[in-house]
Amino acid sequence: METDNNKINFNKVFQGVASLGSEQPEENKAASAGLPKTRIRYSEAARQAIKGMTRMAFVPEGYPGKKLDASEVEEIRRLVRRHILELPENGLAPTFTGIWERDGAVIFNCANQQTVDWLKSLSTVIKIGSTALHVLPAGELPKRHRVVVHVEESDLAVEEAIKLLDRQNTGLDAREWIVVRGSASRDAKSAHFAALIGDRSLEVLKTCGFKPFCGLGRATVRLHDKERKEGVTAGASGSA
Repeated sequence: METDNNKINFNKVFQGVASLGSEQPEENKAASAGLPKTRIRYSEAARQAIKGMTRMAFVPEGYPGKKLDASEVEEIRRLVRRHILELPENGLAPTFTGIWERDGAVIFNCANQQTVDWLKSLSTVIKIGSTALHVLPAGELPKRHRVVVHVEESDLAVEEAIKLLDRQNTGLDAREWIVVRGSASRDAKSAHFAALIGDRSLEVLKTCGFKPFCGLGRATVRLHDKERKEGVTAGASGSA
């Protein structure tokens, strides 16, 4: 049975990971400075513009087995900017509202369909060394599930826990997990961290009751509340 402290630690880490992938603007930092809390408000035109944005991903040939590293991500950024600058001056240039790396892919937030089409055309033009690139909707990338890991050995670093989970549990592929930055915490008896895991890892966790071997005992893994509730709802619908 989990102690009250463990439950509190789980809840703290869940709060940190809960906003991952959220489309909603965050509240500003005024409240922490003792000022009234405010929220970003968009006009109707701005909301419609945001709704029309499309996320596209650049991935290397062989993905997800082959992933882009940090230097390759930067190279793609430079190449895309260069191709924008090389476009005719009297034409409409593609526009973006953001770019980031996710699990070895580069995600572009395209402002309109013209930008989506232009980005797709680049996949036949640019390469990283001898590696061909492909462009696809970000929604088609392998889904990641949000979990919180509780390890009953407080002196274990996150990197050590990941290695032990990977080596001691066949098929778990913990080395592929993405640890959420800033999520690690520990107390006198245990350590905790949040991570994003793939479908294969989730299935293996289900077979061991979310209690994988880790070090000299077992870890406890919890699926994020939202996904756990969605799974229960789907199961209930399927059995009706």
